[in-house]
Amino acid sequence: MSLRAITAIIEDTKEMRQLLAGLRNGAYPYQVSGLSGADKAAYIAALFNKTLPRPLLLLTLGNRRAQDLALDLEVFVDNGRVCLFPDVEVLPHEEVAAPLEIMVSRLEVLEGLARGERLLVVAPIDALMRALPPVEAFRERFLTIEAGARSDLEELLAALIDLGYERVSMVEGPGQFARRGGILDIYPPTRTEPVRCEFFGDEILSLRAFDPVTQRSMAGLEEVQVGPAREFTAGTAEQIGDEILAIAAGQADRIAALKGEKAAQELLERVRGHVEKLREGVKFYGKDQYLPHFYPKLATLLDYLPEGLLVIDEPERIREHLQVWERELGEQIASLLEKGAVLPSYNANFVSPDELAQRAKAHPQVAFTTLPRKTKGGAITVQTRAPGAFHGKMKYLLREVEKW
Repeated sequence: MSLRAITAIIEDTKEMRQLLAGLRNGAYPYQVSGLSGADKAAYIAALFNKTLPRPLLLLTLGNRRAQDLALDLEVFVDNGRVCLFPDVEVLPHEEVAAPLEIMVSRLEVLEGLARGERLLVVAPIDALMRALPPVEAFRERFLTIEAGARSDLEELLAALIDLGYERVSMVEGPGQFARRGGILDIYPPTRTEPVRCEFFGDEILSLRAFDPVTQRSMAGLEEVQVGPAREFTAGTAEQIGDEILAIAAGQADRIAALKGEKAAQELLERVRGHVEKLREGVKFYGKDQYLPHFYPKLATLLDYLPEGLLVIDEPERIREHLQVWERELGEQIASLLEKGAVLPSYNANFVSPDELAQRAKAHPQVAFTTLPRKTKGGAITVQTRAPGAFHGKMKYLLREVEKW
C-alpha cells in the first residue's frame, strides 16, 4: 500500500464526509481536532483531494514549520502541486537582497495562482502580513514568446527590463537575460532552466531550453511564458515620483524639528535618489517600500485564490503570535519614522491582523487543532492511535499498514 492510498482511505471516512457537508452548508470555520504530525498532513491532503478544483492555502507558524508541512504533504498529494510561500524576512526599506530561493518560491506561487493552477500552498502567517501588488496588475505582467512568431527584439528587451530582469553578459541565474546578436537568453525564475530565443530579423526561428552551466542548448520548445522576475515590477513613475517627493518634504520638516536639519537633508537626499531610480526604471534594493504609491489598493495572498479553501494550523497559536507581531511592528515603524528612515506611507506595506481576518471571511475555513476548542462552526474529533514499535522489521510495519 502506498502512502497516497492512505489519503484515499481518509477521504472515505465518516468524519471526512461530515467535514465536507459542513463546508458545503457554510458551517465554518470548521474545527478538526485530534491530529498531529504526519496524521495531520495526510488529513489535509485528503481534504485537498476532495475539494476539486479549488486551490488550498495552509497557514502555520514560521518558515521552518511551513517547510516541514510542505514536505509531509508532498508524500500524500497526488492531484495538484504542493508549493511553499515563505516569509521574505527582509523589511521593504532594507537595502539588502532577500534570499533567491525564497523569492523564486514566492513567484512560483503567485504565478501559478494568477494562472488558475490548482495548488496546495503552505505559508507561514507572517508571509500574509506583507502587502502584494493587486492580482490583476500581476497577471498583466506576463509575456508569451512563440517559435515562428514575430516580435520586435528591442521592444522585447525593454519589456524584460520592465519586468525586473537584469541584463548580463551571460545568463547564469534566475531573473537574468543576455543578448548576443540575434540570440536572446532569458531565465524566468519559475523555470528550472533558461530559454534561448533565436531571431532572424523580427522572426523567432527557434526556442530551446539550455544548460546555464555548459550553455549548451537542449530540448526545443513551442512556446514560453515569461513572468515577472520580481513581485513588484512597476515601471517608471513620473507623477508618483512627485507624490513621493511631496510626502518626503513634509516628513523632512517634522524630522528637522525633532532631529535637526542634517537628518532632514539626509532623508531628502535618500528619497530623491530613490525617485530618480524609480523614474528611470532602475532596479534598487529598498524599492518595495514605495509599493503603496503605485496602486490605490494592495492585495494579500488571499486575494490570489478567490475561491480557495483556507486551512489554519493551530489558530490559537497564530492569534497569539499576531498580537506580538502587531505590537513589535508598530514600535519598529514608529522608530523608523522618528529617525527619518521611512515615509509615513510605509505602514501601508503591511496588513493588520484585523484586516486579514476580514479578508479571510470570504473563504471557507478549516481549523486544525490538537485539542478541541469552542468554535462558531462545525467540529469533528478524529480518533488516532500510535503504531507499535517495529524495531526496524519492515514486514511487521507493512502488515500493520495493510490492516488500515
